[in-house]
Amino acid sequence: MKLKHLAGDRREYFEAPQDVWEIFKSLAEEKRRREVEPTLSMLRAALVETPGSDADAHAQKRMQQMHELIDLSSTWFDDVQRLSPETLARSRVCRFCCERFLATNSSECDLAQIRHQTKNAHGRQ
Repeated sequence: MKLKHLAGDRREYFEAPQDVWEIFKSLAEEKRRREVEPTLSMLRAALVETPGSDADAHAQKRMQQMHELIDLSSTWFDDVQRLSPETLARSRVCRFCCERFLATNSSECDLAQIRHQTKNAHGRQ
C-alpha cells in the first residue's frame, strides 16, 4: 500500500499497487518475515542443543529435515521473486525445480543435495 495525498485535501489516501505480481511479492515477503524467519530461528536454536535421549535425537533429526526443507523453499522463492512476471511465464522455473525434486528416486529426499544441484544449475555456489 502506498500513501497518496490529493492536492487541497488534508486526508490521507492509500493506493494498492496495480501489478498483481507486486502485491503477491509484498504479501509473501511479509509472511516470510512474520512466520518463516521466526520458525527457522527456533529450529536453529533447537538444533544446537545436545540431545539427551534417543527420542530427542530422533526429534532433532526431524527438525534438521524440516529446517532444510524450509530453507530450500525460501531459497527457491528468492530465485522466483527476482524474476519478472514475463520471465517467470517464459522460463517455467517451477517446472525445473519440481522435476529436480521429483527426480530423486529415494523415499527420503536429500534436500541438501537437491539445493546444491539447483544452485549449480543456476551457476551459483
